[in-house]
Amino acid sequence: MIVLVKGESIEELAAKYQTTVEKIKKDNGIGSIREGMRLWIESTIEYAVGPFDTVESIAALWGVPREDVLSDEVKVGRKVKIKI
Repeated sequence: MIVLVKGESIEELAAKYQTTVEKIKKDNGIGSIREGMRLWIESTIEYAVGPFDTVESIAALWGVPREDVLSDEVKVGRKVKIKI
């Protein structure tokens, strides 16, 4: 669940979570958005592993359970998928 904050657009959220505006609107049954609105965004994103990243730190960074980091191999520079 994402809360839309002041100054944030649905286009920015779509880009951040690698999805589309249309999918966000459809999944939430809305036509327009407003500040403070809670939105359900389901997506799988790619994250480039940094030098000190672990599966646990990546999960914490994105606020998801460890199981949603879809790889147990985290090597610097490698991209892992994260279910959001």
